[in-house]
Amino acid sequence: MEEMAREVVGTHPDVIVLFSNVHALAFKEATTVIPIVASTADPVATGVVPSLARPGGNITGVATNAGFQMHEKWIELLKELVPKLSSIFFLASEHNWEATGFSGVAVREGAKRVGVSLIPILLGSTFNEAAYERAFKSMEQDRADALIVSDETEHWAHPKAVVRLVAERRLPAMYPGRVFVESGGLMSYATDHVSVPLRLAAVIADVLKGKKPQDIPFSQPTKFELVINLKTAKSQGIDVPHTLLARADEVIE
Repeated sequence: MEEMAREVVGTHPDVIVLFSNVHALAFKEATTVIPIVASTADPVATGVVPSLARPGGNITGVATNAGFQMHEKWIELLKELVPKLSSIFFLASEHNWEATGFSGVAVREGAKRVGVSLIPILLGSTFNEAAYERAFKSMEQDRADALIVSDETEHWAHPKAVVRLVAERRLPAMYPGRVFVESGGLMSYATDHVSVPLRLAAVIADVLKGKKPQDIPFSQPTKFELVINLKTAKSQGIDVPHTLLARADEVIE
């Protein structure tokens, strides 16, 4: 990542657009001059910027969630779906699980508050189909009632592989975005999929017109959507409570 950041900075672009905390942190080290517009999870907790209102420096952008309390909400929704929920698999990279400020810490804290145990299923530092196959194979020695896929952007390149491996194990699962549910996953609770890219485009336009990133507050989303794939639920023998279906913004049948 560091080498890629140096190569990109060496081309002297007018603006750099990034889509994860890991990318943002690598490019933050590579340049303090070229404007960076990033779409990330909690940018303050992960050290991308010191403040949402006053990001300072050369980085601004759009947060993809409303802070790491989102992860506790994921667990609460799974518990509503599976009332006897006592343990959850958490699929993530080692860095996400271990690094301070990333969602692994938030999920552990949320699980503790809700009263369930968390079992990490770690991908190492690679996101590809082979890595997912290895990670899911390592699950066979453990038992859990459900699964959460971390909000790392790298997962979004492999929705079908992730959904297939979850379906083979017939696990109720919470995904970080609707693209997984549209690919056959069970459920997602995430930022409205339209508002973030529109806001990101507006920030990029402001930067290209000459506005400094330090003067553009880092946006936080205000609208979230619960999407449930009822067809997947039926195929996995999962009975989705009517109370949950009534709260869904979209039900795929």
